[in-house]
Amino acid sequence: METKPALVGSQSEFKSETSETKLRSKLQSSEFLQPNQPRNIVYKSDDNNRKFLVQWYDEFKWLHWAPDLNDGKGGVLCNICHQGISYDFANTSRKENSFTCAGFTNWKNAVTRFRNHEMTEYHRRTSYKISSRVTSTMSCHN
Repeated sequence: METKPALVGSQSEFKSETSETKLRSKLQSSEFLQPNQPRNIVYKSDDNNRKFLVQWYDEFKWLHWAPDLNDGKGGVLCNICHQGISYDFANTSRKENSFTCAGFTNWKNAVTRFRNHEMTEYHRRTSYKISSRVTSTMSCHN
């Protein structure tokens, strides 16, 4: 009589293992944590004649320009949190949709919102988990 191998572990363990495999692959390809930060394009103004300022990239290294957002006018995402969703790093409902999926476009209060975003639990947890994995992956390849 033929026996089938038993499945070991839960579905969440499988998801974590799959996510870990994806993460290692991205880290090895240097694709992870590389935000799109074009400095030589003209950023479009909103209805109030406000627009994204290139110097924000210098202070907020995690800003990722997404040109297709906001009906083609573009917007920014948090590169860390946006990619963290793919790996379910922080597993919390307190993600800020404007920095993870929809895109941030409120240029009037941008610096304040960027600073507030950096202090969110989701951003801090995701940053920690990414840096922990980057460090451990890099040490494995030295």
